[in-house]
Amino acid sequence: MQLCNLTLRHDGSMLNTIPITDATPAEILILQSIHGSDAVVDIRPTRMARTRQDEEWQRLADKYDKGSSFTAAPGEEAKSVMRSLFPGAVKKLPVSLKEIGMGHLMSPASIAAAEASAASPPVVDPAEGDDVDITPDEEEG
Repeated sequence: MQLCNLTLRHDGSMLNTIPITDATPAEILILQSIHGSDAVVDIRPTRMARTRQDEEWQRLADKYDKGSSFTAAPGEEAKSVMRSLFPGAVKKLPVSLKEIGMGHLMSPASIAAAEASAASPPVVDPAEGDDVDITPDEEEG
C-alpha cells in the first residue's frame, strides 16, 4: 500500500494545519470526506508498505469510525465512515494514489520536486516584516 506525507487543513482552514505522515490513499479519502475535498494538500508519496487490507481497514475504522460524527441522510440507514466510502461485502481499499485519481502526484518529477522543497530551508524575506539578524557589516549608518 502506498504511503504519503501530507498536510491537513483542519475543517479546510489554512490557519489550522496538521502534518500527517504515512497516510494511505484510503485515509486521504476519509480526510477529504470529513474536512472537505480541498483540506488535504501537499501530498507527497514516500514509500510502498506491505500492509494487509484487513489490518488497514481495522486501523482506519478504529481511528475514524469510533469518534465519527457521521450521520446518514434522512430515511437512510446509518453507516460508518468506512462503509459509506468503501461499500460492499469485501473490504477493498485503494492501494495507490492512482486508484483515487491522484496518479499525477506519482510522477518522478513531482516526487523529486516534493523532496527538494521539503529538504530546502524556508527563505525569509525581510520585506515581509520578519525579524532578521543583521551582522555588523550589514548595518547601515
